[in-house]
Amino acid sequence: MDDLRGRIFLLAFRTLFFRFPSIGKTLLDACGSIENIFEGDRPTLRPLFLDQAALWNRFLKFGQRQMREAEGEFKEIERAGLSIISIADPCYPELLRQIVDPPSLLVARGKLVESLGMPMVAMVGSRRASQRAIEAGAAIAEGLAEKGYVVASGLAYGIDSACHRGALSGGGPTVAVMGCGPDIVYPPGNERLYEAVAACGLILSEFPLGALPNKPNFPQRNRIISGMSLATVVVEAAAKSGSLITARFALEQNREVMAVPGAGGTFGARGVNALIRDGAPLVESADDVEAIVSPLLVGRRFLKRAGQFENDVDMDSPLLRAVPARGHASVDEIVAKSGMRAADVLAGLSELRIAGSVEELAGRRWRRKRGSDA
Repeated sequence: MDDLRGRIFLLAFRTLFFRFPSIGKTLLDACGSIENIFEGDRPTLRPLFLDQAALWNRFLKFGQRQMREAEGEFKEIERAGLSIISIADPCYPELLRQIVDPPSLLVARGKLVESLGMPMVAMVGSRRASQRAIEAGAAIAEGLAEKGYVVASGLAYGIDSACHRGALSGGGPTVAVMGCGPDIVYPPGNERLYEAVAACGLILSEFPLGALPNKPNFPQRNRIISGMSLATVVVEAAAKSGSLITARFALEQNREVMAVPGAGGTFGARGVNALIRDGAPLVESADDVEAIVSPLLVGRRFLKRAGQFENDVDMDSPLLRAVPARGHASVDEIVAKSGMRAADVLAGLSELRIAGSVEELAGRRWRRKRGSDA
């Protein structure tokens, strides 16, 4: 869907139905296009709204004012350098399209939209994870990235962050699905990781620009994380947690669920160990995960494996020249020397690290790797 009018209709449709994606999908299947939903004989569609009387009334009253608001949002998305991915677009994740309640659109920030067409594994877990679990999640994510899988998670503290970082260390890309607008960094302490994921993968959201990270958003976004993935790996989770909600979505979507075992008796181990008792395969390494996921690739069409990407980092960039070959420098020092914005420096350093040109040292200091003189 490339035409301006179609994109505005799509945003209008999302405004109405993003809290009711299954009803939106039913309408779209019945009418054939979003334009037909709005421009056709609306009263005939009442049975498709089931018991959602308030939603039906909003739909009947939806008019030119709301369309102008959708047009305004489209312009804001363009100004922010984001892209709109419609459910009808070829780059929309095929597995996600198959679930019962797929989002009608995704707003993306990042360069590698093609990563949505690659084999993907979701990795989720506790926000208050143990160091043991963080290290295990990061190692598995790194190994999966090296094997050519895209790692999907939710950018939360703890396991999500560890898995994104592990995937980046393994060559990425990685995809973060947000429980807020795509222009909002949440949690706020993850600005650096947000920029790194955007530089070497994608930030995705079905929510409008500026949407705050309200509690109901997170279970809703979890169905996307599991829905676009071949399998979900749970790394440490309490008996009642968002990670187990993601696992439940995965099972409902006919996806594989795996669990990394936790230390017996600990709070964060109860959820994953219960999954294992209920039949989820126990995994402790990327090799374990691949052994289960690899057969799922048979008969499915993917663009290519993530590891087949060639890095296109500019090795003669002002950023690389600002990183010392001898000694080391802080991000602030690199910002001052390069003349670049801090956000661009953070994203660029992540790209250069993946390219093998720089390395991060203790204390968040950076240096050029030997053989990468600029």
